[in-house]
Amino acid sequence: MQIVHFERQPTPGQHSVERVFAAVRGALPSEWQVKVVHCPNPRHSFLWLPQGVARAWAKRGEVNHIVGDVHYASLGLPGSRCILTILDLNRLDQLKGLRSTLYRWLYFSIPLRRCAVITAISEETRDRIAEAFPFAADRVVVIPCPVLEGYMSRPKPFNASYPRILQVGTAPHKNVDRLVQAICGLPCKLHLIGRLDNEQRRLLERSQVDYENSLNISDAEMLQAYDESDIVAFVSLAEGFGMPIIEAQAMGRPVITSSLSPMKEVAGAGALTVDPYDVSAIRNVVHDVIEDATARQRATAAGLENAKRFTAKTVAGQYARLYQRVATCTGKDLTT
Repeated sequence: MQIVHFERQPTPGQHSVERVFAAVRGALPSEWQVKVVHCPNPRHSFLWLPQGVARAWAKRGEVNHIVGDVHYASLGLPGSRCILTILDLNRLDQLKGLRSTLYRWLYFSIPLRRCAVITAISEETRDRIAEAFPFAADRVVVIPCPVLEGYMSRPKPFNASYPRILQVGTAPHKNVDRLVQAICGLPCKLHLIGRLDNEQRRLLERSQVDYENSLNISDAEMLQAYDESDIVAFVSLAEGFGMPIIEAQAMGRPVITSSLSPMKEVAGAGALTVDPYDVSAIRNVVHDVIEDATARQRATAAGLENAKRFTAKTVAGQYARLYQRVATCTGKDLTT
């Protein structure tokens, strides 16, 4: 069976989705062969839309899976053999005016109508799709993201006197500002992965938080960042899933995350959850993780157990069964 994954054209600093589906491909049964096709977006070419649609048509296979940020490629694919994975709907909330209208139609309204089945990476994303696009609700299947290769338990003595806190992501919804305010005055070092804007840098300087900033890092460097951390903070305001949660859990690091969905469901019992809008609450939880070894060890053990739900083999198996169904049937039967 010929399976094709359609991904966005590689861009420096953007690789989270690609890493996820590389892990899925690596864990699929050996008899499943998957070809990867890259499609452009507006950053790459003025003619990105016709070029991408033409490329999708030319490279189509028996089963076609759009796996990240090129939803429009469905215009060049047979709908009955097409799967669309949606990570989140956050950009719908961010864009305004004509850009918002075009994005909504090319990335959601049309693709959701055309594709035989839609996969969402969390219950939260599925619910948002059903609310925003009710006509697609009965074709949405939840398949989570997998823990990536290399993310496994790596015990490390906890540095209680000066812990290293890892924060993955610096976009507005990652809630970096409140985290910085929360740890102001605490003896710790903050490692931020992602590009900082001028206001974030000014806040860090005013707060006198000891920090390190990394961007455009490799997979190996990301793994090292987790390995060197004592605590992983992910008090995000909105996510489609929340990969840093399970990556940290799989590594055996205590996790502090948001009490909002989908973070709390992804974390299970393996994290300390907190209201991400409450700076004082975030500070108290960070303080507790540093000072309370028993609570820290309990959260770490529960996190290691929770991460087992998201092995690449388990997730790849769910996709393999879906590919088989898409190859042999169409319509509503695919979601059962």
